[in-house]
Amino acid sequence: LTNIVTNSAAAAILTPVALGVTATTGIDPVLLLTLIGTCISFTFINPFSHQSNLMVMGPGKYSIRSFVRFGIPLTIASVLALCAVGYLLLA
Repeated sequence: LTNIVTNSAAAAILTPVALGVTATTGIDPVLLLTLIGTCISFTFINPFSHQSNLMVMGPGKYSIRSFVRFGIPLTIASVLALCAVGYLLLA
């Protein structure tokens, strides 16, 4: 979601959803909110989704294609790692 909208907007959208999920399942809300707080930092695919990406795009001579090419595997690896940590915290 953060590759489409800003980090703040993604957090504002996902927080009520997470609180609703925790209310119905009994999961600790701090756990899901922590996972959301981590996930909103996964802005690797779109260079326009975060100011840090834009700051390195010009000097590093990166293109949008390079962000997509390296961002997709990095996002997949990050989500898999986050799922593993979330699973361990829930178990």
